[in-house]
Amino acid sequence: MRREYLIGFALIVAGLWPLHAAAQKYAAIFNFGDSLADAGNLVVDGIPEYLATARLPYGMTYFGYPTGRVSDGRLVVDFIAQELGLPLLPPSKAHNASFHRGANFAITGGTSLDTSFFEARGMRHTGAVELVVPGVLPIGCFPVYLSIFLKQQPEMYGPRSGCIKDLNTLSWVHNALLQRKIAELRKKHPGVRIMYADYYTAVTQFVLHADNWGFLQQTPRTCCGAPGVGVYNFNLTSKCGEPGAYACDDPSNHWNWDGVHLTEAAYGHIAKGWLYGPFADPPILEA
Repeated sequence: MRREYLIGFALIVAGLWPLHAAAQKYAAIFNFGDSLADAGNLVVDGIPEYLATARLPYGMTYFGYPTGRVSDGRLVVDFIAQELGLPLLPPSKAHNASFHRGANFAITGGTSLDTSFFEARGMRHTGAVELVVPGVLPIGCFPVYLSIFLKQQPEMYGPRSGCIKDLNTLSWVHNALLQRKIAELRKKHPGVRIMYADYYTAVTQFVLHADNWGFLQQTPRTCCGAPGVGVYNFNLTSKCGEPGAYACDDPSNHWNWDGVHLTEAAYGHIAKGWLYGPFADPPILEA
């Protein structure tokens, strides 16, 4: 049987290896990315004293302890793995781990890998037939940027969202250009299934229609943080996991976790939208 797998690029690079493509059943996932997808690579070889994301309340919701995931619990790739009947992916740097069902190569702070990385590992010609390519988040809605750029003029903010319009425009343009490139690649490689995974629309929905998703109707605000400038519960000198910061009682009613990353609840909604729609084009499990 021909072995096939899916890979995606951008904030997450996810690889799915189908047992039978028509049935959309996958034997493994291979995932690459940064802190939106890191399942522990940053902490495999020891935890730096300064690393707040390796301390509680990170991991409080699902695992009960910090795992290196920059959230209160599971990430998008974790939900996808579980929905496909696969185990949570082990960090690629894990010692004595089995990677037969996949591996997570993401690492916090990671940047894009150039072609030479893959060529050096004999993957120049990897045979990928399914790709998941995520876009970027609407950064103008995140407390870290709302706090840094607090002194914007009122007209610089969305009247309904409270987000910084120029920053969201930057994200929107990036995603539009990315989708244009995906369309070009689809024509160039008709045998490859390339899926665009949408973070932007999902988070915009969380902000504008919070009640529909089970989130509190409020200005973008962190669950885990400390009072700072503005009303965003974000303080650069007392970030989540650091002295003076605290977590909200119920992260499930917040979409933003620490000012930069999302809660498990938000990631769960996004994962479902990538798998079944509407936050993917086409959905991973397209009928």
